[in-house]
Amino acid sequence: MRHCLQSESILVKSVANYGVRHGGMLSGLGGNVETCCEHFSLSTSMLLGMPPSYLSDVLLRHSMQHYSVEMFSRVLATVEFIMVRCWLLSIAELSLSCSDLARCIFEMCT
Repeated sequence: MRHCLQSESILVKSVANYGVRHGGMLSGLGGNVETCCEHFSLSTSMLLGMPPSYLSDVLLRHSMQHYSVEMFSRVLATVEFIMVRCWLLSIAELSLSCSDLARCIFEMCT
């Protein structure tokens, strides 16, 4: 999102700026920013102005305060399974089919 707001393309920058700052829930990007800001009690300018490493620390602290370690671990494991299933993450010498991964995700979410 920050990449779009800082794009060299005037069109990309304008559309992203409208979606985030003015369009709110009417755009997918604006809706995501608005939801994130509400969930983490951040202003739009604060969210968009934070360096990624600082934002990551803020979100991690928030998550650890509101969720148990078990719940946090289950969510991370589920995300990793989804990333493996979508070929965004690979595990050497591990052979899991899509149905194996779907079953693991189901078990983690129930």
